[in-house]
Amino acid sequence: MPTTYRLRPLDFRDLLDDTFDLYKDNFVLFASIAAVAYLPAQFLLNLSLAPLTAMSAYSRYGGGPGSVNPALALGSVALTVPFTVLLLSIAGYLAAGALTRAVSERYLGRTITLGEAYRGVWNRFGAFLMTLFLTYLLIGVGIGLCIGVPIFLITVAAIALRAVFESVLFALVGGLMMVVIMAMALVGALCVAFMFSFVIPVFIIEGRSGPDAISRSVMLFRYQFSKNLGTLLLITILVTILTGMVTWPVSMIAAGMGSGFLQAPMLLIRSFWGGAAQAVLQPISLSVITLLYYDVRIRREGFDLEIMASELGGGAPHAADPYGAAQPYGAGPYGAAPPSGAADPYAAPPSPVAPDSAPPLNPYDTRPPAG
Repeated sequence: MPTTYRLRPLDFRDLLDDTFDLYKDNFVLFASIAAVAYLPAQFLLNLSLAPLTAMSAYSRYGGGPGSVNPALALGSVALTVPFTVLLLSIAGYLAAGALTRAVSERYLGRTITLGEAYRGVWNRFGAFLMTLFLTYLLIGVGIGLCIGVPIFLITVAAIALRAVFESVLFALVGGLMMVVIMAMALVGALCVAFMFSFVIPVFIIEGRSGPDAISRSVMLFRYQFSKNLGTLLLITILVTILTGMVTWPVSMIAAGMGSGFLQAPMLLIRSFWGGAAQAVLQPISLSVITLLYYDVRIRREGFDLEIMASELGGGAPHAADPYGAAQPYGAGPYGAAPPSGAADPYAAPPSPVAPDSAPPLNPYDTRPPAG
């Protein structure tokens, strides 16, 4: 029987506890979902970079000037890497969507298999890619503005200050302004990058797509902006450091020994190790994002009460419309259309008094009746 987690508002400690409990209880499922996508993707990426690796190894260890043709190696990489990166991105998107669905279902105490997690994404994969394309386009434009505008301001300020201050004072004031402006630009770029973190949960859990999913994600993220931003920034740094610590030693060993007859075995080892590291660590980030999404919905929309009410009423929970209008049954992933002609279990019983009859007398009125 699947573990049931108590839906409630989460502080930072509760969020970490629930994340690692969920991760520990479902490690095999989550790692398997991630491995299906990341292991082949890592192998293809390392295979496309193999000519550069071989060229570097031969140049360092005396393979001879004719051992590897640099032009041929660079041409091979130029032809294969873009296609491989595209496949790697698609595999990452598939894994992220499937993991988000699996985390959501297990957090709500439901069973799910690896195949069901991937089918939930694959059935709407076109809309999923379109939504993510729009998301990353907005992120790119936002980060470009956050960095490009400060650079323009620094350039204008430098021209203005040079005409006013002496050379030493100009260098001090200009350097201070550059540090402050670039720090503000970095903060703005981070805010833009994380602002769309709930796009995948909104797409998978609520069934929204395109601009609707993007605007919904931004609205939810802004509800408790500082908590969401700080938590995701900390988890991203932690997972990045752990991934580097796990993969860097094997990559260095494989790069040093990956020449001659050892090139093929080292390629396989490096691909397997890199994909396994991603499969083990990536579910942590997506679990935090999904639980943060539910935390915002519980605090803002009473999602935990909605689940409880649906369970008491014997129905399946459905997503509430955040904009105020009632969402029809069956519109969300948890919705189920009621049977035709079914009575509303919450409707008031019919009144025994006919609509055209006189209202009942007030029992506390002591005046004699008229007439």
